[in-house]
Amino acid sequence: MDTTTHIRTFVEVVRCGGFSEAARQLGVVPSVVANASPSWRPNCRPGCSSAPRAR
Repeated sequence: MDTTTHIRTFVEVVRCGGFSEAARQLGVVPSVVANASPSWRPNCRPGCSSAPRAR
């Protein structure tokens, strides 16, 4: 996603109150919106995730 798309997605999540409704409004599947979300957290470097990693 480019910066403009990230911002638009972020605004939709805030406006809609969740990933699922934002995805419906944007015309994408919820996983697309959810996968964009780690970059919105403070102190998150590219590629970081809150999901546990398999060891």
